[in-house]
Amino acid sequence: MLGAADVGSQRSSSIEFMALSAMVVMSSEQAVSKLKESSEMLLVEPPSKRDSDPEKLKKPSENQRDWNGSPTNFSSLPQTDFDWDQLIAAIQLGSVIPVVGKDLLQIEMLGRAMKVDSYLAGELARAFGFTPEELPFSPDLAEVICSKPELCAKLVKNAQAIYSKVASVYETKIKKNPNFPVPCALQKLAEIPRFSFFLSLTCDDLLHQALESARGQPPVRIDNERKGTPDITEEQLKSGRPVVYRLFGRFAHWGDYALTEEDMLEFMHWLPERAYRPEKLFNYIQGHNLLLLGTALPDWMSCFFLRATRSDRLRKGSNFTQYVVDRHVSSNARLSAFLQNFGTDLTIYSQGDPCTFVDELHRRWMESGYTDGGGAEKKQSGVAPDVLLSYANEDRAAVLNAKTRLEARDLTVWLDQAKGTAHRLSAGAEYDQQIRDRINQCGVFVPLISSIMVSVEDRYFRKEWSWATERMLDFFGTSRAFIIPVLIDDTPRETLQIPREFRSRDIKHAPDGMLTDEICDDIENEVNVVRSLRKGPNGNR
Repeated sequence: MLGAADVGSQRSSSIEFMALSAMVVMSSEQAVSKLKESSEMLLVEPPSKRDSDPEKLKKPSENQRDWNGSPTNFSSLPQTDFDWDQLIAAIQLGSVIPVVGKDLLQIEMLGRAMKVDSYLAGELARAFGFTPEELPFSPDLAEVICSKPELCAKLVKNAQAIYSKVASVYETKIKKNPNFPVPCALQKLAEIPRFSFFLSLTCDDLLHQALESARGQPPVRIDNERKGTPDITEEQLKSGRPVVYRLFGRFAHWGDYALTEEDMLEFMHWLPERAYRPEKLFNYIQGHNLLLLGTALPDWMSCFFLRATRSDRLRKGSNFTQYVVDRHVSSNARLSAFLQNFGTDLTIYSQGDPCTFVDELHRRWMESGYTDGGGAEKKQSGVAPDVLLSYANEDRAAVLNAKTRLEARDLTVWLDQAKGTAHRLSAGAEYDQQIRDRINQCGVFVPLISSIMVSVEDRYFRKEWSWATERMLDFFGTSRAFIIPVLIDDTPRETLQIPREFRSRDIKHAPDGMLTDEICDDIENEVNVVRSLRKGPNGNR
């Protein structure tokens, strides 16, 4: 017999299942409605079928979708500045996993831009004998299958025949076509060498081709299966080759890949099951920042995916960031508001489409001067910084204020831009050494102290403090003030968990990092002492 708790649990599960079913049904009904309402066909319609109002032709409605099926309205999110420096620094550390979706796979074909998915859908439609009027503009594979009742019935009764047909069209038109272009966005991602692990939500081989072309060797391929989800191994991660994990399988005649939303639901359904969950894969994903690029997942699946790839619920903070670059999310006011309210470590990019984002990311990476070897430094940063700021990631806004004040004095300031991404869990020995080298090179070490330092928890800035106090031995018996601590809030000093070497000094006070002229004078005077010591006998450095 079931106890009250069991009955309550079953009732809760039933309610959740019905809610999920309603969402899936709603999604299907909306798709059918869009198919019926679409006024743009696979080919250009004759003028008689078009709206003759020139104003309507010039100005798309708020809900109108552009050539690749994405909403043209981007006004649901404020256009805020994106922290490119933090993302670039995290990529250099190797702590970012790109999640590649179908909206990133855009090509030039037949004189116009289109998604690979839409091109393949068009070829499949021709293979099934569709006329252009039977399809919406730029359809996807699922829309082709669901456009005719007889195909839907065949998908239910003899699914393998449909999957095999799709796989055949893919092999003929794309895989075995030597002239088929690799999407530019994939090529640019492949040219960023610090991307070593990719999570792909598409079933094609185009990302593999881009990686092999850019890096001179084929990637490690791992393909998911419905009930046989493969895990990753240490040998694969340490092979020196990029790894591509296709979460929804690959195009194959036996049909073990995601063609429809129902397929995607089935693939996702098995992930939480203990018997099938790839523990090493999810541990690896949860220990990295995620960069979601054009995933184009249904709303409910986007939320599920973001939660499944975290170690704790959305509203709980973590050391890693989930970057969402997806117009289906940024243009959906309700979804984006939900994620902004509950996603404490989630950043939604709302300033353009995924391909434009990758263009900008690639440009910034190439201009950054970072090396390929995994170091935390830039090529041009061989000159020792005047000041190094040590801080907790929660105080980043105050740190930037302090940095601005010091730079106004023509002082070179260095801070760990990767804080909050991989600074504690995935910072290896090589990264530790590079941070330590920076501390040994800088002229003045400025720890920015706040209420965060009341806690005794293990934090990376405490390593930085230890290395700085060790360097103090180099100045034993001198008047050098190598460490100048600054308190950036009103936390009582007696409650702070800081080294005695800090307490023995004159701790400055600068709320919110707004350094006073007096504090800046003290730091600048110490820097001038260091600069004079660095000069050679002829007065040159």
